[in-house]
Amino acid sequence: GGCPGHALGRGNTTRGEGPACPALGGNASVQNMHLTIPRWPTISAGEVLQGGALTTDSGRALVGVAVNGVPLVHSPQEALDLDAMDNCAGYTDTTSSWYEYPTAPSSLLEELGVTVPANTSWWLLGDPGAVWPSAGSPSPLVGWALDGFPVYGPYDEHGDLMLNSTSAGSAATAPLERCNGKVVNGTWRYHVTPDSWSLLPCLVGAELGRVAEDQVECVACSRGGIETTYYSSIAAAQAAGADLHGVDCFDDAYDGPLFLFPYPDPRLDTRCFIVSSTVLGAIFLVLTLVAGGMLVDLRFGRTQAERHRTIQFQVLLGLVLMVTSFRAIFLLADPYRAHRIVPAPLIAYAYGVSYPALNTATVLLFFLLYETVRSIRELRIHGHGFLPRTKTLFLVVCVLEFGVQLFTDTARLVGASWPILLVCQFFFAVWGLAVAFAFTYWTLPLLAALQEFHALHLIRFLVVGFVSSVGFGVLLVATSIFFICTQMAPTGMSRHDWCAFYTVVRVAEILQCSALMVSCISRSSRVMRRLSSQTHSKSITSKADNNTPLERDVEIARIQAGYGPKADEEGKGSSS
Repeated sequence: GGCPGHALGRGNTTRGEGPACPALGGNASVQNMHLTIPRWPTISAGEVLQGGALTTDSGRALVGVAVNGVPLVHSPQEALDLDAMDNCAGYTDTTSSWYEYPTAPSSLLEELGVTVPANTSWWLLGDPGAVWPSAGSPSPLVGWALDGFPVYGPYDEHGDLMLNSTSAGSAATAPLERCNGKVVNGTWRYHVTPDSWSLLPCLVGAELGRVAEDQVECVACSRGGIETTYYSSIAAAQAAGADLHGVDCFDDAYDGPLFLFPYPDPRLDTRCFIVSSTVLGAIFLVLTLVAGGMLVDLRFGRTQAERHRTIQFQVLLGLVLMVTSFRAIFLLADPYRAHRIVPAPLIAYAYGVSYPALNTATVLLFFLLYETVRSIRELRIHGHGFLPRTKTLFLVVCVLEFGVQLFTDTARLVGASWPILLVCQFFFAVWGLAVAFAFTYWTLPLLAALQEFHALHLIRFLVVGFVSSVGFGVLLVATSIFFICTQMAPTGMSRHDWCAFYTVVRVAEILQCSALMVSCISRSSRVMRRLSSQTHSKSITSKADNNTPLERDVEIARIQAGYGPKADEEGKGSSS
């Protein structure tokens, strides 16, 4: 006992004084627990257990065991820290190293086919029973109480939601009797209810079972859960060849963060996340429509020659569209996979691909700025098509960026350990800082060259978009470094902290996407078109014969870029 059949929920913290297994840092450990309960239970005149018997040092009382071997405990509300519970409605008690259920175990119920709320932090609400469906399929057996009577889920034999008879604020179609139980077909049965912090506030059996606990060793429970099988009798278990005393299945202990896949870290579905996901998802959707419209205009609303000259901007908008559309789907369809509507592989790759897409879009913007400056300085187009000078280097960056992200998303989908995932975090953090410093170092000479040729005004949107994109990219790198430091710290973040953190990350992504889209407003494509035109070459040469080579280059660049002769020579200028 002590380890669940489902994955341990994220956000799980330990309660109690002094861990039974200090080396595990308070994590749940494998238990060898023998439990004997009456086979033919009888109801006593009074209530047998009211929190006094079998009470642990932390104030909790063992009242039964679930079908997956996890203890069911009675925990008075004043002794229960709701923030200590994970998204499976369980927690680890360090006084015993047990993983325990103090209330309706949502993950176990979901595995057994019971309908549970989409909000898996339902116990934090003022009226938790109100978020559970009022009707559902009759609940299956969840476990056995110490007095031998069965324990069922929150729905009775008619499919009605059962609530604690002493609770207020929720309408139960059939309130329970004492101890969260009632008689069905002449047999007493208990129900776990979502509005009671005392899983079974008391027991009615005339005789209680015996518990002989013997902890084998301090072996951590697997974070991914263990395979459990429930047998109705010892004979059935032996017939199936089950080893009733084996503990070899408890391996692959994992104590690092699971990110978002396949299990959120923690389940990110509180009110803060709902509001944040809805608002930010709507903004990403608007950006998707705008970026899509800009891309359609460049691709289908121009002549063939113009489409050819703007191929770099089309690729840039395609990368932005990839980010905004996937983020909109991620935040609106299944926010942080809290509802598990979208399959884990699909949501994992859709979520992860946005990071290399943003990075490569910024790299593309730098190369585009470089190509534009070179064309202005050389007064000609160097080759044709997509990034004629830097295409190979850009493709290498794309393969490296998307390759690392693909490896990481695949690794965490299959449950890779934290050190492997840490490699990716360090890669993008170091890579982001290196690129930011390199771009800053190389961009200054490019801007100086544009200023020298009086062409900076022509591509001001390109420059502003690039500088802003780099700045917001540095902010995203800072969030990655903060994430690494947080996950390596002894204590994690609260749900409120996670909400604030992910909100900042999403806002930075929105700002960077907006900056990249602003760069596409640039008239650098017009610069390219003017540079490729030779219609004014004869008049340019005649007007520049008396100039120095540098002055002649400046004059040619100004005229071919659409500015016309200097105002002091012609008395006027033209604007593009």
